[in-house]
Order: sequence, then structure tokens, then C-alpha cells
Amino acid sequence: MVVQPGVRLGRYQIEALIGRGGMGEVYRARDTTLDRAVAIKALPESLATNRERLARFEREARLLASLNHPHIATIHGLERNDGASFLVMELVLGETLAERLSRGPMPLEEALPLFRQMAEALEAAHGKGVVHRDLKPSNVKVTPEGNVKVLDFGLAKALDDDSREGELSESPTNTYGATRAGVVLGTASYMSPEQARGKRVDERTDIWALGAVMYEALTGKKAFPGETASDVIAAILKNEPHWELVPGATRTLLRRCLQKDPTRRLHDAADVRIEIEEATTPPEATVRKRSVIPWAPWAIAIAALGVAALSLWAPWREAPSRPVVRTRLDFPDVVPAPARAMKALAISPDGSRVVYAGIRAGESKLFLRELSGHEASAIPGTEGGYGPFFSPNGKWLAFFAGGQLKKVRTEGGPVQVISSAPSPSGGTWGERDVIVYQGARYAGLSRVSANGGAAEPLTRTEPGEDQPSPRFLPGGRAVLMVSRPNSVDSVIQVVDLETSTRRTLVEGGDSPIYLASGHLVYNQRGTLFAVPFDPRTQEAGAQAVAIAEGVFVHVNNHSQYDVAQDGTLVYLRDDFLRERQLVSVDRMGTVNPITPERRPYGVPRLSPDGQRLALLLYEGMRARTIWLYEIGRDSLTRLPFERGLTSSPIWAPDGRSLAFLARLPEFQLFRGPADGGQEAEPLTEPSSYVMYADAWTPDGGTLVYSQFDPSTGYDLWTLALDGERKPSPWLRARFNERGGELSPDGRFLAYMSDESGQDEIYIQPFPDSGARWKISTNGGTEPCWARSGRELFYREEDKMMSVGIETRPAFSATKPIVLFSGRYETSFLVTGNRFYDVFPDGEHFIMVRSEDSSGATELNLVQNWGEEVERLSPTK
Repeated sequence: MVVQPGVRLGRYQIEALIGRGGMGEVYRARDTTLDRAVAIKALPESLATNRERLARFEREARLLASLNHPHIATIHGLERNDGASFLVMELVLGETLAERLSRGPMPLEEALPLFRQMAEALEAAHGKGVVHRDLKPSNVKVTPEGNVKVLDFGLAKALDDDSREGELSESPTNTYGATRAGVVLGTASYMSPEQARGKRVDERTDIWALGAVMYEALTGKKAFPGETASDVIAAILKNEPHWELVPGATRTLLRRCLQKDPTRRLHDAADVRIEIEEATTPPEATVRKRSVIPWAPWAIAIAALGVAALSLWAPWREAPSRPVVRTRLDFPDVVPAPARAMKALAISPDGSRVVYAGIRAGESKLFLRELSGHEASAIPGTEGGYGPFFSPNGKWLAFFAGGQLKKVRTEGGPVQVISSAPSPSGGTWGERDVIVYQGARYAGLSRVSANGGAAEPLTRTEPGEDQPSPRFLPGGRAVLMVSRPNSVDSVIQVVDLETSTRRTLVEGGDSPIYLASGHLVYNQRGTLFAVPFDPRTQEAGAQAVAIAEGVFVHVNNHSQYDVAQDGTLVYLRDDFLRERQLVSVDRMGTVNPITPERRPYGVPRLSPDGQRLALLLYEGMRARTIWLYEIGRDSLTRLPFERGLTSSPIWAPDGRSLAFLARLPEFQLFRGPADGGQEAEPLTEPSSYVMYADAWTPDGGTLVYSQFDPSTGYDLWTLALDGERKPSPWLRARFNERGGELSPDGRFLAYMSDESGQDEIYIQPFPDSGARWKISTNGGTEPCWARSGRELFYREEDKMMSVGIETRPAFSATKPIVLFSGRYETSFLVTGNRFYDVFPDGEHFIMVRSEDSSGATELNLVQNWGEEVERLSPTK
């Protein structure tokens, strides 16, 4: 007989389906004899037709019906009608605990009374020898009056098709026997370790489940999360919950409930109830109770001796510590996007998920990965997004894209525009739904509501000053920020949002983050440090402790790291030292190695005859030298330009010399012979602001270069190498124009500009700038001319693009097409330094390929580093 609404089962009139699970369907029904509402659980057909199992179930059901407790849903009886077997149970009104938790975690004052009632229910059932075996939020109902009713007591065992102990079939959370009738799926999160291992279970399994449910109720997170049941089981057997998320009043209790060894776990639900009652007892009542104890004088003396002994022993007592855990976090099939002037990653405040800006299948988006899972999912609507940061509750993600500040729910939903941000450099979301961000480089910070509206200026900048990397302090009244008076040096400051006054905290640091542990974390030349910091007095400790080295840092000092409030650290490693190989790639994407040896190569430049390469070898972010590679002879020689930090080598048209940048310690352009036989000569005066050599005119008489300006960003300049050698600005605007590339005939200059909110490729006549043509259509970097002058190449994310160019009788350009795509290094600086070049035939490209050809982004994850900081602290 089919049980469904409208059917009558004996004296029970079925009214509506109210639930469905692995142990059967549940209907609301009317007992026509007693005129009362009841719940009907239709038993699986496999049980109803198996006489042996049904008889055993009847024996178990009689035991379950003996449970009579106000917090246990009553079983009225087991009935049969026309071939159908069903349980008649108390109908409990209200919502399940699972439905309540879908709205978020519960405050202590709401949660503890409910869990005290659940513990009472377990205490009563265990006293009758009944173990629940499947305690979970969906099996707990909360009535409109606030009373708990635990459902399905003992049905996991009663409905099982094999009662032999020591098998996983005892657990309804079992995934291995998922094909068997009566097995409930999807409850592995509350399974005890002994259940997971298929061992015998007893009351302590329910204690574990109660602890897991309580943890979830108080934190809003599962104690042992995972993407699949297998992942959850692995976490239960090996991992520990994030105890720092649990309120201190209940942390010890939950630790005792969730001990993996059942012999170390709380044995009795009464113990759980007592501890919950003590946690809910007002402190004054506790004091009053203790004050009436008739302390004898000898007891007081013993207590005093105990305190004295403890004071002597305490300084040498070592508190238990957790080891620092360093692991890798993969973003499968996600390759790094070309580096921008901002962070590419963010971790949620609770440390449960990471967002990364990257490329998958040629599309640039933000990708989210739960730390408990293995997959990274693209966030819809975040195309071209970068600079992500979370809201304080982790439910929203803000980011920049297309010259705007936007937000989107982390669980999915439409993207919303908050404000304009034409050339941003980072943002932070405060507790009062206020966002502070730098909407344009070299401008001050702005403040805007997270719900949108007009932004208002918060700070001002001095000429040449940049203010990236803002981060809120607790309370939302002050913000950590970086002040960079030029393009290199930086200091960490705190700015008061009410008075706009600033105070310097750390010289030479950047990307600061305050943690609730009382630490200020910041980067200094690729090393992360933690120093004690009091947000009330705004005083930082005197000595910092290093917590991670080799952190990737952009040339503008944006550090690729983030820290959750529980201390979980995630960062990108310094890619400058990554082993790479130079390869030749044709227009179809066919790859052939050029250099057999893998080294940290960068910025390859072919000589005019195509036989030699000038390139960089990185020794770290701030250490690189120029080398010469002879392709036919497979010979690599260092050029002896001992001029400090060198960069951006470009060939003179005659192939006899190279122009390059050096920092000594100020920035200066030099020209040196390609054979290294003579000293390099300076071409420009020393400057506090960075500059990069871009191109030569065909006659070798003029050099085009990009230079940073504090008021306009990067601009394009020319330098005539005859006469006074006086630099002249060629293109100055309030955006970043850089990476100039002259056409072979010297009549047109291609360059990149971010005036649209993202980098695009433009071409203008040279030397007299006049008309201008936008070449790229969906973003572009690293322009390069073919030797024929009739084709321009550039990069669009991981794709090599081609545009046909005609200059006579008038300028015209074709629609860009994709030549090939792949995992090749791109410029990780904000300048136009190309990471590729084109052979004279225009058919082959020299590319830089990473040793890691998997294409997956790999982040570093560090947990429990706070204990290492405490151990290394000079005050310890």
C-alpha cells in the first residue's frame, strides 16, 4: 500500500508529507479515534517485507516506546495496515535546529538552555540503555515555547538491516553501506571516530555528536567540515576543530565532548548537563553558594600553601602548545592573472575560505575555495576582479573591477556596485558597514557605505605620497594604512577616522593587519613579521618576530598575503626565484625548448640579429643581474654591470650596447657595451622615482622610457642622447602610461595605459603625439611590434594576441585575434617589462615557462604560528 496524503491507514488519516530522510518518510496524520494530531513514519519496504527484520524492529520499538521524557518525542506504537508498516509518533510543532542554524550561529544565552535540555534527553535515554546513534540538528526540534524535542531516538539501530556489532552498519551516517535500506546519508559530520572506524558504539558516541552539534550552533561552522563524506570522515579521524572560534565559557566542555579517544571523552550525559548548568549559573550565585561553605582554619592554611607552591612552580611550567602547521593550498586549473598593483588573495575572517584572483579556461575571475574542500569555484559576476576583501562577518566579498568598487555575497547572488574606483590600491570593510579604500593611486583614502552612495575623502596626500593597503582596527574608529612618500619607501601608520590625524607605527613596513590575538602583522622586504600591538593605546612592541619568509611582493610593495582573525595565514611565495625555462613557441602554440637549464630567468630581449638574448636572472625580489645568452652556442655569460639592482635591459639598434635601469640607491638609466668590455655610462640624473628603459629610435639617437611621477603616475619620456641629454615628457596624464614600444620605422609608439580602469594597448604617432588608436578590446599588456611593422602583439591574460596594422595611406588596425595561450610568465610588475620577445621571422616567440607546468595556483597556508611568536618573544 502506498502511503500518501489522503490515504487512511486504519484509524489514521494521512494529511500531508512533512519530512523525508534515509529512515523513511514522515507524514502529519489525524488519529480519528483519539482526535489528536500525530506523526506517521512509513517504514522502508525492505524492512516491512522481511519478517526477521520486522520482528527485531518490533522488539526495538517496544524499548523505544518506553522512553517517557519531556524532551524526547514519544513513540505511540507500531502499526500495520494493508501490507504497510508504520510508526505512530508524537507530532512536534516548531522548527528543527538545522532550520534555526541556517540563519546563523546562536548566542550563548539562546544555545545553552537548549543544549541543557538535549543533555537531559540523552541522560534519560542512556539510563534505559538506548543510544541515539544519529544525533544531528535535523533530529532536534525546538517548539514555539522554546522546548527541545529530540526525534528518532534509537531508530538508527532499529531500522538497520544488520544488527551485528562492530560494523559500520550500526551508524546511519555510514557511507560505505549507502545502498542498503534504512541507511541515512549526509550526517557524517556528527559521526564519532569509533563509528567511522566501524567499532562498537555506546553512550559516548552520543556525547560526541552532542558536542559536534553544539560546536556548530555556537560557531556557525561544522566542527569537521568536508566536501564529501570521505573528506568529513578523514577530518574526524585526523583533524581538530578551530577551538579559537568557540566561546571561552564552553570551550573546555566541547573539548571533553570531542575527544577522539572515547576513554578520554565525557562518559555520561549528566556530566554534560551539569557543566552546562554551571555555565548558565550567574557568577553572583556561584559566589553565594561557595560563601556558605564552613571553611575550617586548617583548610584555609592548606589552600594558602597550595597557592604558594603554585606560584613557585608556574614560571617553569610549560603550557601545552600546538605545532606550527605549514601546508600548500591548491587552486586547481587556476593560473595567476597578470600582476596588478593590488592583492590577488583574501582569507575570510574566520579562516574557513580563501578567494584568489586568477584565470581558468582563459577567463579572469575571483575563485573561492573552502579550506575544508579541494575544489575552487568561480564567483559569478567577478570577471576581471582583483583586490578582494571580506566583510567582517564573511558573508560579503568586496573587490575592484572595471574602475569600480563592487560587492557580492559569498554564497552567491548578483554583483552590486558600491562606488567608483578608477585606479584603486586596496580597501577594507569595517564593523559598521563602512568601507575605506584608495580609489585612485597617489590619492588619499576615501570612505563609503558598503550599501553604496557617494564616497567622501578621508585623508589627503602630500606630493608624491601613495596610501595603499588600508585595514580597519577593532571598533571601526581607526585604520591602519601605509604611507609611501615615493615609489619605494614606506611606513605603517594609524589614522583616526574622526580627526584624520596620523601616527607612525613601523618604519619600512607595508600591508599591515591587526589580529585579535594582539598582534600587528606586516611585510618588510618579503618577510612577514608579527609584533605585539595594543589598538587602544596604538602602541606597537619594540621587537618583531618573523613568521614567514619569501612572500611575494609587487614592486609597489603590495604583499600577497592575508591573515584571518584566528591566525590562519595564507600567502603567495616569492615567484622571482622560481625555476624557469626559455622556450620557442610558434603561432599554433607548438613549444620547443631553447635553454636546457632551468633558472630564474626574466625579461628576455632578442638582439637585432636574433642570435643573442639579454635577460635577467633573479636572486630575489630586490636582487637581479643582466646576463647574455648566445642561442646557437648555448652560452650564458653575466655582464659585469656592477651597478646595484639592475632591470629592463633593451638593445640598441646596432646590437652593440644595452640600456638598463640601476638603483644606486637612487634610480638611474645607464648604457653599457654588450660585450661587457667597458664601464657603463649614466644616461639620466639620479632620481628618487623609478624609471624603465622601453625603446630606442631606429637611428639610436633617442631613448624612450617610462618614469614614475608622484602626481601623474607613470609617464612616457624621451631622452636625446646627443648634446645636453635633457629628458622631455612625451605623454603625461593622470593615469599610468608605460611600456612604450616603437614601430620598426620609428613612426608610431605603442604603449599600455590604465585610464579605462584596466590596462589597454594604445598607439600614437611618434615623435609628434596626435591622434590615438585603442588597439586592445578586452584589456592588454606588454605590447611588441613584429619586425615587419605590420603586426602588433600583446598579452591578454594568458593569451598571445595579434593585431594587423596598416600605416599607409592612413593608420588602420584589424580586430585582435588569439594566436595561442598557455602557462607562460607575464610581467609581474606594474611597468611594461615584457616577459617575451618575437624572433625576426615574426613566426616564433621566445617565452618564459615556469618549471611548474600544472597551471594550478599554489598558496602557502600557515596555522598556529601565534604559539611560535609567543615562544620566540623576547619577553618570554
